[in-house]
Amino acid sequence: ALLAAATAEYAACTGKSAGLPDKECKAWQDFYDALDGPNWVAFGSPSSAFPQQGRTDPCSVKSKIGNPCSGNPATSGSNFTRGLTKVMPGGAGLPPWQEPDAGVCCSTPKGTTQLHITQLAFGLNGLKGAIPDSVNDLEELDNLSACGCNITTLPQDMTNTKVGFLRLHVNSVTGTMPASYSKMTNLEYISLSD
Repeated sequence: ALLAAATAEYAACTGKSAGLPDKECKAWQDFYDALDGPNWVAFGSPSSAFPQQGRTDPCSVKSKIGNPCSGNPATSGSNFTRGLTKVMPGGAGLPPWQEPDAGVCCSTPKGTTQLHITQLAFGLNGLKGAIPDSVNDLEELDNLSACGCNITTLPQDMTNTKVGFLRLHVNSVTGTMPASYSKMTNLEYISLSD
């Protein structure tokens, strides 16, 4: 009965996300629930909030501003500003470090045949709380970005992911950097400033 109760909170992914592996669907739902998904906003604006079906269809979670897949980092020739804007996007008065995209990117990475979550881009989108350890089940995740939110805790291990960029500056992260991060072989850039 206890096992049934523990798994009842997860729902199968639907819509554009129906092809995701079960463990990625569950990891996404952990992320959404732990970081107050129903109350996310797009760049601080409730009028452009994310779709509410997002808990079961992460691949459709995009704000009305930009496309999270457009910020996919280059595989060669990248630099510290990979995917970041140097000017205020669209004259919207956003800080110059703001990404011009927000939401979840799902794709079928080279060398795979299945749909995967490859980017979580949520700068200034009102995420709050601890990033759950199950984010480590997002094996094709390349970019985790949620700057300018109220994230308090890092996941203890992300060595199963392909995270190359971890951008969590301007948050409320406390504690020590998990030792496992030294084993993240794809990590190029990490920002925890401010």
